[in-house]
Amino acid sequence: MIDTIKIYGVASYKKQVNINAKKLNFIFGSNGSGKTTLSNILGGHLKSDGCTFSEVENDQILVYNKKFVEKNFSSDVPGIFTLGEESVETKKKLSELKSQIKDKQTEVQKKNSTISKLYEKMSIQKTEAKDVCWSLQQTFGNQFSKALVGFRNNKETFFNGLLSAWEKTKGNQQTLSLDTLFESYSLLFQDDSSVYETFSKINLHNVISFNNNVILQKHISGSSESQIGIFIDYLQNSDWVRAGKDYIDGDRNECPFCQQSLPTNFRKQLEEYFDETFQEDVHTLNTFISSYNSFVKKLIWKLTEFTNKNIPFLKFNKLIVEITNIETLFKLNMEKLSYKSEHPNELVELESLIPVCEHVNEIIDNMNSLIERKNLAVRNQKEERNEFKKQLWTFLAVRAKITLESYKKNVDGTQKGIDSISENIAIISSDTKKLIQDTEKLERTLTSVTPTIEIINRLLNNFGFQGFKLTTNTTESSSYKIVRSDGSDAKKTLSEGEYNFITFLYFYYLIYGSQSPVSDLQNKVIVIDDPISSLDSGVLFIVSSLVKKIINDCRNNKDISQVFVLTHNLYFYKEATFLGSRAKYKDDEVLYGRLIKNDEQTALITYAENPVQSSYELLWKDIKDENSSSATCFNSMRRVLEHYFKVMGGVDYEKCIDEFEGVEKICCKSLISVINDGSHFISDNFVIQFDAENINRYKTVFKKIFICLNQENHYLMMMK
Repeated sequence: MIDTIKIYGVASYKKQVNINAKKLNFIFGSNGSGKTTLSNILGGHLKSDGCTFSEVENDQILVYNKKFVEKNFSSDVPGIFTLGEESVETKKKLSELKSQIKDKQTEVQKKNSTISKLYEKMSIQKTEAKDVCWSLQQTFGNQFSKALVGFRNNKETFFNGLLSAWEKTKGNQQTLSLDTLFESYSLLFQDDSSVYETFSKINLHNVISFNNNVILQKHISGSSESQIGIFIDYLQNSDWVRAGKDYIDGDRNECPFCQQSLPTNFRKQLEEYFDETFQEDVHTLNTFISSYNSFVKKLIWKLTEFTNKNIPFLKFNKLIVEITNIETLFKLNMEKLSYKSEHPNELVELESLIPVCEHVNEIIDNMNSLIERKNLAVRNQKEERNEFKKQLWTFLAVRAKITLESYKKNVDGTQKGIDSISENIAIISSDTKKLIQDTEKLERTLTSVTPTIEIINRLLNNFGFQGFKLTTNTTESSSYKIVRSDGSDAKKTLSEGEYNFITFLYFYYLIYGSQSPVSDLQNKVIVIDDPISSLDSGVLFIVSSLVKKIINDCRNNKDISQVFVLTHNLYFYKEATFLGSRAKYKDDEVLYGRLIKNDEQTALITYAENPVQSSYELLWKDIKDENSSSATCFNSMRRVLEHYFKVMGGVDYEKCIDEFEGVEKICCKSLISVINDGSHFISDNFVIQFDAENINRYKTVFKKIFICLNQENHYLMMMK
């Protein structure tokens, strides 16, 4: 069944026309309004990018229009295969087989519909998961932009990348930290292709040796073997005595502090107290202080030089902090050493540099690791970047673990349902195929082109078409020929009425038969475009009756899924749409439409109710419609006058014409002069060409004619 039709850019469809089709579609339109364009599109005879329509795969579209007639009646007429009357039991069996096939096809359609809904459900689930996962791109995308090229501008692509990474690890793999990832990213995705030297670490053995030197824990004092030594040790003021010793004047024998005379041998005893051992210890202390000072200063300078290196991917903040810590400890320790130097007898303990230096070595190790990785990345850039991308996707997939697990669980469950239904469809389709094969085998034994010949010839004879008939082609038994009574070819000598009648009968029986010995078992969409032209009332009645049977079979779902009736004939339109005096079509099964062409442009007007109640009322509707073309409106006014005043009878038309003067008199004469000529001259194809701008003058004269003949009330009633 066709749901929607869009037509644009062909013939007079200069603006897009949209048709929301229903089961039954009745469309009225005058000649040239665009009906045949519509039927040619549905029949596949007119293709354009601006013309599309939806259709169900299992439906066959049959279109009756000029193209159909040209195709089937240009040479030998393809025969229509229908069932004969020979075997009642076989026909019953065939009917049962077709019923089973239809049931199975319906079952497959339902299952396919279920699959479509499941796929729609999967699509919704994926959209929801994509939206959640997209937040990861928004969070980390800028940080790792060069590693995510091609994934940041499309939710679908990014989600598929996440899903692929998650399926490889199931979200359970341990990932690198964000800081580590960013360090690697900074190394691998910079434009810098330089190779850098690593940094040398601090020799901790030297630091330890300075920290544990015994000289700092030694009381450096003189010999205690002399009396003065015993006394100095007792007072524990050797540092004071040593400092004062330097102030003793060599020529004077006075104490530098109290100026009393020094005891005999005092100077000698002092020299013996501050003996060679004392002097060696002091020298060792001074040497240590000098070495310590030099070592630490050199260490600070070396570390500071590291921080001055221009290495873009390294951050020296931590190292600078530790350099500051070393400087602080160094200053404090030098103060202690200075004190020890002045007071060698005192014990001092230096603040240890070992923890700080150990931490510095850790920092240097980390920086060297980055340098080595950077150098390796330069040498193996492609491989290193690919490995990093895997690590990054794993990192992101772990963060999306809950969303991805839920999505996969739901989708896998839905997919299992789809697979199960698909397997069931395959089984049903296999059974259906076998039923179709059995049906075709039976049909080949029963079908024949002869029954259709007999039925069509009988109808032709009953309606007075006795000068020609259908017969089986002697050279091709599965085709027809149109012949005269003497057997001569009659096709080229048929009148328009004869030709239209036989071609429509052929189309009608084709709907219920097939042009091959085996039916296609498809439901049919029937499109009937103007089957009525110059037919007499009897033929018009039988064609209308056949169309109504097609419509009823469609309503009762008898192998016809949809019907389109396109016509310009008011009587046929009324007959085709008439359901019964009290019966009414359901709102959701019928479309009433009217194609109009104004300024060479087709438009479609749709109605909730049947807009045509009689041909006479439709003529008035056309006159009232501002969208009607000038020529159509003029013709409608002439036909109203013809119809109404012939019903009245006894009208003096010449007197009526004489009531007008000048241009209006000419207009009046052109409107009513046709009446006495006989209605058979006013066909539906009758059009007078005139200046379209003067249509309002004709409408004015049209109204005055009713006033002149005392029929103004009727005019006003019809123009409401």
